Amino acid sequence: FCSSFLVEHPSFCFLFLVHDGSTVMKRVGRAPSRSARRKRKHEALRTMEAFELRRHGVFHLPHTLSLALIAESLQLSLCSYKSLRRFGLPLVFYEMLYFVAQIHRVDESAVLECIEYFCGVAYISSTFEGAGFPSLGYDILKDPLHNNLCSPAGFIYALFSMLCLSSDGLAWFATVCSSWTWLAISKTRRSPQCPLGRNDTVSTMDGNMQVARCALLMALAHAKHAWWALEQPLRSLMKHHPAMAHVFKTMPFFEVTTHMGAFAADTLKPSQLYGNAEWILGLWRKKPTNFSARNVNTVSVEVLRGEKKITGSAGLKETQAYTPEFCHCVLDTF
Repeated sequence: FCSSFLVEHPSFCFLFLVHDGSTVMKRVGRAPSRSARRKRKHEALRTMEAFELRRHGVFHLPHTLSLALIAESLQLSLCSYKSLRRFGLPLVFYEMLYFVAQIHRVDESAVLECIEYFCGVAYISSTFEGAGFPSLGYDILKDPLHNNLCSPAGFIYALFSMLCLSSDGLAWFATVCSSWTWLAISKTRRSPQCPLGRNDTVSTMDGNMQVARCALLMALAHAKHAWWALEQPLRSLMKHHPAMAHVFKTMPFFEVTTHMGAFAADTLKPSQLYGNAEWILGLWRKKPTNFSARNVNTVSVEVLRGEKKITGSAGLKETQAYTPEFCHCVLDTF
């Protein structure tokens, strides 16, 4: 409900109030002015009565509340909470995280070792599951409502699943790349200088929202001392998204180039892997020599009014699925 209201009414802000262990939300109207925020900043609060907003939108809490109690209310360790605060995340993220943490506590028996976001056929999560690691596959094909990262319910479920991830687990992101590759530039108008592209098409705006929310999940995973990894085509512009660039700037990360053709894929598919774990470098593979693609129906070229138009064809979507060889290599490297 919280995220649904914020999506439909972004001009409103929320306070989470705690009274006798019960959690309620209070609508406080339009966001206060800077002077009003400055006055409220100096108010003393005995309990967790409000999450306040600093000048630059950084999470701020009453001085009278211990950090340990705040971390516990978010279902995080004190160390994880301190690490999360360094990212300078927006206020609404903490409000939603607190909301999720209070409506459902994470059961120790439900701890996950692997989450595969945008899993598709879920080869990675099923490979981890087969090796004895409790895993979860998250994809809109499995549940159009709760596995849709662009929907309020889908983002809340993604936050909860991340809270269930163990401190040494893996969050694998195969974020949809269709609006970030060179094939879509003519429609999205994306570039390294303008990575968000045009703001008048739903697909482009949905792509921006997906990446921004993935960046928040990556920050949460890193704060929990879990591993995260992102896989993208080699020339994807996703790393230039402001939220993703902020993540890369504020935490140590590694990147490596690999070729899916080296893992028995039907196409060469050079890919870029990003992650906060050094072990991801073990997935590097050079371009196979004398490689012969078995799937050649990936792009189509047509000439319209003297201009060449390149679009993805039927075989392009088939290249999104990982091969069992690649998934086992991820497991072994992990």
